[in-house]
Amino acid sequence: MSERRIAEIENDLNEAEIKFLMSMRCWVFPFCYVPPNPKKCLRISAARLNCDECAYRIKSEEKANKLYSLYQKLMGTKERKHYNFVKSKRWINEIRPAILKYDNFTCVICKKTVDNKHAHVHHVLDFSGDEDLSPRNLVTLCERCHSKLHPVFPQGMWHLGWPDLEKVKDNLKEFYKMVRHATNEYKSRFKAPLEHIMMHLCLICPLLNECDIGQFTLNDISTNMMHFENLILMQNRYHICELRNGMSNVVVEGKIVNMSLPVEVETRYGRTFLVTAILEDDTGKIILNLFGEQIGKVKVGDRVRVERGYVITYEDKLTLNVPKFRGRIVVNPRFSIPFYPRKLGRIGREIEATCEKCGNRFKYIYRGGVLRKYCDQCRPYKKELKKGVIVRVRCARCGASFSYTYIKGPLRKYCDQCKQKHAGKRLEKEKLKERIKELYLQGIRPYKIAEILGIKRNALNYWLNKLFPAREKWKRR
Repeated sequence: MSERRIAEIENDLNEAEIKFLMSMRCWVFPFCYVPPNPKKCLRISAARLNCDECAYRIKSEEKANKLYSLYQKLMGTKERKHYNFVKSKRWINEIRPAILKYDNFTCVICKKTVDNKHAHVHHVLDFSGDEDLSPRNLVTLCERCHSKLHPVFPQGMWHLGWPDLEKVKDNLKEFYKMVRHATNEYKSRFKAPLEHIMMHLCLICPLLNECDIGQFTLNDISTNMMHFENLILMQNRYHICELRNGMSNVVVEGKIVNMSLPVEVETRYGRTFLVTAILEDDTGKIILNLFGEQIGKVKVGDRVRVERGYVITYEDKLTLNVPKFRGRIVVNPRFSIPFYPRKLGRIGREIEATCEKCGNRFKYIYRGGVLRKYCDQCRPYKKELKKGVIVRVRCARCGASFSYTYIKGPLRKYCDQCKQKHAGKRLEKEKLKERIKELYLQGIRPYKIAEILGIKRNALNYWLNKLFPAREKWKRR
């Protein structure tokens, strides 16, 4: 929505409504018209709101749609302010340690002891930033409980059992009881119930199928979880040539080019059959171990994607394994998981470079070690270098080609002109440093030195700090 349209909506509202919207203390506004029965809505009862007595309750869908865009904008502003504050030194060094000490490093929900590194400090009034920094608004939680309390944290949904919705509902009911118990225990302390921000309570609400808020929440959580799962797969996607011993949770795609006959082996889950397959991609090959039910899923020629695999060394050979419960093999996937952008020079990435002999651009797949300097046609050229051979290379500074007689060591990077120019600049710098040192030791003030030498004060201070690290800072008169 444009800024002009948002300004028009703000003009339509009275001052009290804008103030109420800015407060962000009601998790139902502006969805008031959506619940079929506010008295039975789980989110409303968890927040302990009296909707029938609310002067700002919305019953018009048109007005609610207008307010929703403004609501999203204001919420985004509050989120940015909140996250900027929790990164500040005041929060990290003063507020957070004080709250942890106040709660004796104990999670108020599950009663587990937490250490300073893994403890979380939760705002009772969500995204309240620095509005109230007392124990009435700040509370100590463990990482697991804090994740479950916020539906925006994907870790919390995974802890609850996502994507098994029935398992999520059972675990959420048990966790909801623990949160309510903590709220009642600290009722005189908290400004609001801990459970008032649990938007995912819609998943266990009996009105889920009838309520628009419930369907909106379910779709929103499903979309977010799908996005985070795909992002994690992207981050863990590797080429086969990048795999190393001890890696886990890797995602690898390739083609099955060979499979051995089944062999009966003993595992920690009992006796089963093992098939060793060869998985190949554009960068190399690796042995893929298939156990039990995994054998019947693939055949030679299939394109497969291994998710959450781990790599070990067996008989001096790297092998890729798929965990029985967490791992997954996708046969002939409909789409390929893209690679997460990594730094240049990462093993398995395609690198474009300039040949130092012929000057032509070439591409190659990086497999570790020093970056290549020569194209495929010129690579043998480096081994044939002998003393007295005329060598033609490209200057790394100006880009011009130049020839010289090779004697020994690595090839020259700069031509004669650039070398002389660089040497001249270095000589000028040395003379300037000696002159600055001489004048400063004579007791001449820095601003006079800058006038005499005709240089800027910032440059002079830089050289003075280099030459005299322990000098006192000059104060202007």
